[in-house]
This record gives sequence, C-alpha cells and structure tokens, in this order.
Amino acid sequence: MEMDNFEDDPKVKELKIELSQKNLEIQQIVEQFNSMHQELMQINQNISEEEKADDQRELIQVQSQEAETELSNLFERQSEEMRSHLKQRKSSLKG
Repeated sequence: MEMDNFEDDPKVKELKIELSQKNLEIQQIVEQFNSMHQELMQINQNISEEEKADDQRELIQVQSQEAETELSNLFERQSEEMRSHLKQRKSSLKG
C-alpha cells in the first residue's frame, strides 16, 4: 500500500513528467547528432571525391606536358639532323 501512495505523490508525478521530457530532449539531441554526423560524412565523401578528381586532372595535365615536351624534343632532334644532313649535302656538292 505504501507503494501506491508513493505513485500518487504529486512530487513523484512531477518528477516522472520531468524525466519523460528530459528523455525526449535527449532523444532529439541524439537524432540531431546522428543527422549532423551523416551530413559530415557526406561532406567528407564529397571532399574526397573532389580531391580525387583534382588529382586526376593534375595527373592528366602533367602527362600532357610530358608528351608535349617529348614531342618538342623529338622535333628539335629531327630539325638538327635535317640541318646537319643539309650542311653535309651542301658541302659535298661544293667539294
């Protein structure tokens, strides 16, 4: 019977209501935290994908520059060979 009196005590009822409200607040905070966590994970993933894309573009640019340099060097060598060949031919025609 004392237990029934305990449940009927206005202070106990008030504390139960407060506890229930606090539990709801905690639940909302946890939900907000989970939502923020998901948003941060998505942001992190987006940043990672952007960094990968930037790295890929940079690699392509470097490869293009290397190919251009190689072509330029090849052109220079061929031009030099042609000049040398023309000089030899001119000197053989004069001689």
